[in-house]
Amino acid sequence: MARYLHGLCEIQEKEFHATPICWEGKDTEKNERHKDAASITGSEGWSRDGLWGDDRKQSDYYSGSFAIQFAQMLYVLFEGHDDKVRADEYRCLAKEFGATFWRYFDHTGAVIPFGRSMTYRFAFAAFWSGVACAGVQLHAPFDNIGAIKGMLLRHLRWWSRCPNIFNTDGILNVGFTYPNMYLSEAYNSAQSVYWCLKSFIVLLLPESHQFWSSPELPHPLVQKYPSDFDHELLASHDPRHLATTAYSQQHSGASFSSLIGSNDK
Repeated sequence: MARYLHGLCEIQEKEFHATPICWEGKDTEKNERHKDAASITGSEGWSRDGLWGDDRKQSDYYSGSFAIQFAQMLYVLFEGHDDKVRADEYRCLAKEFGATFWRYFDHTGAVIPFGRSMTYRFAFAAFWSGVACAGVQLHAPFDNIGAIKGMLLRHLRWWSRCPNIFNTDGILNVGFTYPNMYLSEAYNSAQSVYWCLKSFIVLLLPESHQFWSSPELPHPLVQKYPSDFDHELLASHDPRHLATTAYSQQHSGASFSSLIGSNDK
């Protein structure tokens, strides 16, 4: 695992240095820098994965967590001292993105399944891991490292309760909570599913880092509306689906586990 993570960082760092920016003049450098960020930025810190306009905003977990935002956090980590302007831009984007992205996770760590690239599974939480490594200060309630730790670890624990993501030989399969080619794309392979390990980049943090000593904080909605989470899940007639009344509409939330379905029987 350690060798994989260090190798991943080396690849990402090489890609950063390969970014097509002209360093001949300050004006050219500035223009290319803003062109680089603007070419993929949608709104509210989200990056676009296709059309982005009033009628349609195309995004997914690839453009919203484990690819674009993740790479930006690694850029802050590795190049922030040399390219302060771009690093500050990426920090601002992360703050905007984090202000809404947390709502895609429920209090159990489950996420809304949407968009493409879902077979990368717990890579969905790579943004939180990247933020912790880069030391980016997000807006409240994620200005506390314990809140970021909670978002990451709850998500990993949720996936740990999904034994069917592995083949009989222990290798991750293509699918979601079980092998499912309907949730795959032509570019998926037996190797690409291991993008999920991006969420483990947090293991690069030293033992002395506050991430490890800080208490894990609960989901923001649990802190704000604790009584709303004293409920039971009810099985519907359609197998593998659940119904719940976990939240009221005014809380602007949803129990996403009910959307995903049961992982067990």
